[in-house]
Amino acid sequence: APAGFASDDPSRSGLAGLTLDMLEEGSSRRDAQQIAAETERLGATIGVSATLDAGIISLSSLRETLEPSLALFAEIVRDPAFPEDRLALLKQQRLADIAQEKTQPSSMAQRVLPPLLYGPEHPYGQPLTGSGYESVVQDATVESLRDFYKRHVHPKEAVLVAVGDIDLDTLRQQVEQALGSWTAPEDAVVATTLPTPPSPDKPRIFLIDRPDYSQSMIMAGELVPPTGAPEDLAFRAVNAVLGGMFTSRLNFNLREQKGWAYGAGSRLIDAKGHRPWMLHAPVQQDKTAAAMREISREIHGIIKSSPISSDELDKAQKNMTLKLPGQFETAAQVASGIQNITLYDLSDDYYDRFVQDIRALTPDQTSQVARDWIDPSRLTWVVVGDLRKIEPEIRALGWGEVEIVDADGRPRNDAAAPAE
Repeated sequence: APAGFASDDPSRSGLAGLTLDMLEEGSSRRDAQQIAAETERLGATIGVSATLDAGIISLSSLRETLEPSLALFAEIVRDPAFPEDRLALLKQQRLADIAQEKTQPSSMAQRVLPPLLYGPEHPYGQPLTGSGYESVVQDATVESLRDFYKRHVHPKEAVLVAVGDIDLDTLRQQVEQALGSWTAPEDAVVATTLPTPPSPDKPRIFLIDRPDYSQSMIMAGELVPPTGAPEDLAFRAVNAVLGGMFTSRLNFNLREQKGWAYGAGSRLIDAKGHRPWMLHAPVQQDKTAAAMREISREIHGIIKSSPISSDELDKAQKNMTLKLPGQFETAAQVASGIQNITLYDLSDDYYDRFVQDIRALTPDQTSQVARDWIDPSRLTWVVVGDLRKIEPEIRALGWGEVEIVDADGRPRNDAAAPAE
């Protein structure tokens, strides 16, 4: 359903996740304990999750108990209770989660980087952890959750994916019985508007102080075209070569050659709009600026002086294709694949053709998409560490503006002026 993190009003980041997590806390007929007891009796599992673009409510059931399990599922989906006492408890847990995120350098960077990449008004411009901000959690009420749920979780835009040993006619009959009379409200949200995000014209560096931290977390990112865009598969191969595999250039450089990091890499986040491509490396403190130079050197190399070789592409192709069967071993994994096809408007035969299309990639093709999609001059860097020890050498890189921010990405009032 259109209830992913991006469906939040940018000023209410975290409300979507909080709302979905309340579904198992009670319905109009059962409280949380009764729902848990009934799912256990039926041998079923009901779960909730969210991505940037979708809220996902799932049911795993035995074939023999599918009908009553669907009835319970429909009860939770159509008429959640949002009990006040359970919301108070969940809010405490969410605030504790956010507080913990703000002590862990990796999650600190993941909270700050997306708003910097997209801008605070963009639907994707919120913490990548999905937990949102303390003020939103503190201000959340039963009424605000009910309103969000009513407008975002409804049959008008919902997609039902089913995988299992059941014929279509029987499934349709049982689904119609459970959900057939479900209707959408007049003010139902049908799609999130995704404006074109701003594009920086020079590198930016943001520093977050983590006093006495023995390492530094380096994270850099820029925006690339959406999932399923032309040359998407070619760029996935580029990402694999640069940082998506253990044998990638970044990991080989910073871990195997330099010994500055236990691991370094890069990753793509799937999204319907322009999506974040992020590079990351937790490095020893005294090598922070040096590691940033090496990351930059590897990025410049793959688009200019050292394009992808046939051997590197072959390793990436094997990595991407040989693990594909393991991604479709269970019914839940198959359902997830179908969900990706529907959510990102991929072709129906996307996975049928995946191996063939990956194997057809050429070094020239991947090198060209690397040049087209990667622009080092537009990278946004977030570095978390002990600024007393790492800030001077980062400023000395001379890459551009350096700004000190807090764990929410806001400028820190006591930040020192840039060195001359």
